[in-house]
Amino acid sequence: MAGQAEIEQVVARAISARYGWQHLQMQRSSVDVRVFIDGTWALLGVRVFDEPLSRREYRVVNVRGALRPTVAAALVRLAVPGRKPQRVWDPFCGSGTILCEAASLGHEVWGTDIESEAVDASRANIAAVKREFWGRIDNADSTSPKTWQKHRTVTAVVSNLPWGKQVPIKSKQALYDTVGSGVADLGRRGGTGVLLTTEPERVMQRLKREKGISVEERRIGLLGQTPTILTVRPAG
Repeated sequence: MAGQAEIEQVVARAISARYGWQHLQMQRSSVDVRVFIDGTWALLGVRVFDEPLSRREYRVVNVRGALRPTVAAALVRLAVPGRKPQRVWDPFCGSGTILCEAASLGHEVWGTDIESEAVDASRANIAAVKREFWGRIDNADSTSPKTWQKHRTVTAVVSNLPWGKQVPIKSKQALYDTVGSGVADLGRRGGTGVLLTTEPERVMQRLKREKGISVEERRIGLLGQTPTILTVRPAG
């Protein structure tokens, strides 16, 4: 089987022959084409904007482990593919990247985080998008069922689950049990849950015990790892 370098060379030669372009390895150019290899899958990506999508004006404050805006934007669009405004909650909001992406698309947003530093950062960032959402970001423990009960009126939950590296996790079991139960309940009520996690098997272990929902898995490459996006929807 050909290695990644060989595949990149084949793709570069084919594109250069077709369009008459010059291949520049890992340099900024007017057209940026990237090849991602994951097992037997190959994904060809083309940058279609003049500036990288990671440069967002709302990034006023950053915190450890902040999610990339491009990934956050993809998670929001998976949860809410249409144009109709939804009520979106991120139970582990960090610096608010997901909230800012959702608010930028016209959705109502709420956020919670157990770290006060993250809450302050998230409030500062969301204020750059929609000031009235500032007061909807709270300091709370989202491994508690009470926190999920408080946000039971939302129609979409979108979150990057804690990886346990930047911010310690007291109990992963409590985290996955509460999140699994919460998004399953949301799915049965017609909502959608989209979760990014490095331990999909532990979340799935909890979700498999739930009825009335369907779960779709997508593995991605991020920061040298291959986390999984779990999308929970109503069954059928």
